[in-house]
Parts: sequence; C-alpha cells; structure tokens
Amino acid sequence: MNKLLNTTSNNYAFYLKLDNDDKLGILRKIAYQVASLDSLNKLTIYNEILDNELQGSTIFSHRVAFCFAVNDEIKMPQIFLFSLDNAVAWGNDEQMVDYIVIAILPNGFSNNQFTLLNSLVSQVIRQNASQLNNAKKDQRALSKLNEFFESINFQIQSSKRGDILNIFQELRNIYITYGDTNSLLRVEAYILNGSILQVRQIRLEKIDLENEILELPVGMSSNDKIIFFKPNKKLARGNMATDIKTQSHLIKNLLERLILLQK
Repeated sequence: MNKLLNTTSNNYAFYLKLDNDDKLGILRKIAYQVASLDSLNKLTIYNEILDNELQGSTIFSHRVAFCFAVNDEIKMPQIFLFSLDNAVAWGNDEQMVDYIVIAILPNGFSNNQFTLLNSLVSQVIRQNASQLNNAKKDQRALSKLNEFFESINFQIQSSKRGDILNIFQELRNIYITYGDTNSLLRVEAYILNGSILQVRQIRLEKIDLENEILELPVGMSSNDKIIFFKPNKKLARGNMATDIKTQSHLIKNLLERLILLQK
C-alpha cells in the first residue's frame, strides 16, 4: 500500500511499497497515484512520464531518479517525492535507486524553466544527501526533505516572470525598430491583461496595409481581428515585403510563447 505522508501546496511525499515491480510497474503505480490526487488522466500521465524516460533517465546522487510529465490541466508545477521500500535498477546503466522525484509541469513550461527546475531538484538532493538514509525510516525526516521542494515553485514562478519580461522586451525592440507605436499596447491589452477579450491564438494573415498586401500576425478577440504588427514600411530593410514577413513570423512565435506562459 502507498502511504501519503504529508502535503504542502504543490508538493506530496509518499512511502511506496513495491511488489516485485519492474521499472514500468513502478512508473505505472506512481503515475496513477499522482493522477488520482488532481483528477488527471492516469494513462496520459503514465505515457508522458514513460515517453520522457525513454529519452534518457536522470539520476541524482546515485540513488534518486527524476522523472517528469507535461499536462494541460495544471497551472503550477507539482513535485512528488516517493521513497521506495526497496532499491530498484534504473536507467540504461541500471543504477540502484530508492527514491523517485516526479514533476508534473504545465503546458508552456519553457526550456529555461526546465533547466532551472532540473538544477534546483539536483541541488536539493545534493545538499540533503546525508538525510536520505534517515528519511527511509523517519517520517519527520522525509517530511523535512519534502519541504525543501516547496521553495522550488517560488523560484520557478520568478523564472516565468523573467521569461515574460524578456519576450516583452524582444517585442518592444522590434516595434521600435519598425516605428510601430501601438502594437505593444495591444499585446498588453489582449494577451497580458486580457480576460474575456483575451487573444489565445495567433496566425499569419495577408492584410492590406496602406495599399500593400503584407503577411502580418493577427489574433481574434471576440469577433474583432487584432493586428499585432503595423510597421512603417519605410523602415523595412532590403526587400520590404520579405523583411516584414520575416519579422511577422518572429512576432508570431514570440506571442505564442507569451500566450503559453499566461496559462
């Protein structure tokens, strides 16, 4: 039987009893346990974790496996700590692990955020390596170990805000370069601060701009078409249509990243 030890706002710790389970069996047990806490689809979580594990296993301090899955239904990262009652062979080199950390991440989790998460989990494990043996038999020690993961969520959220600011600055630079004085305000109104009228999808569309047909990034808010790039054509470099098309693609990608980060 799996024993839920304690919870914080986004963290959970378990003692997990194994019944001669292999790696797939352990991942299935863990995925189903994780999914049941938030009414997530068990098979989806299992397949996500398994797919990521097939890309290569991550093991910290020679005994803690780190796995993850991405899910559309959550907005904040959730971290689960499992203490196994027996060590099991893990990864291609079959290192023996007796702890598994699972992270369930929201869709739109950036590469920078994942790199930070990976580093922070490694840091928590490394700095508390001496406590891992105690936590196998002392519930308070496992609870204390689990508490260290709570601070990770705050640091990830800070990183997310940093990503949003960086994207906003990239957009600002493009708009300034092309003499577009209003599109940044539209980004704020319809993507960053929008609620009912929020734009959730960006596409490229051919628009008549001052008697020139140009491919520009647009989004729909209610029944209104919002254009997110209205450049001064005189500021285009080289071939005007080609340059503006290139910038439109870049803006579209930046806006799509911004929308994902808002979820």
